[in-house]
Amino acid sequence: MTEAELFDLATYRRAEIIEEVWFQFFKARDDDDDGSFSLRAGNNSNMSDWFTEQRHRNFGKCFTLTPEPWMKQLGIHFVGLRL
Repeated sequence: MTEAELFDLATYRRAEIIEEVWFQFFKARDDDDDGSFSLRAGNNSNMSDWFTEQRHRNFGKCFTLTPEPWMKQLGIHFVGLRL
């Protein structure tokens, strides 16, 4: 077994930790008139595109969530995670 294989066995994948992510925005999208909307994404969606994985020998894996530019333009009110 290689060191990389052992590291993968000893640490979690992102999909094993974060089940769902949702965003609440300040502004509406397109023609919505209600002023805000929310977006939910589960593990079967493009949610993996929002995360960057970093590997640390002493601490395991670190996952960074980076919202897409259109999300930032709408103004993110809050981000929720279901673990």
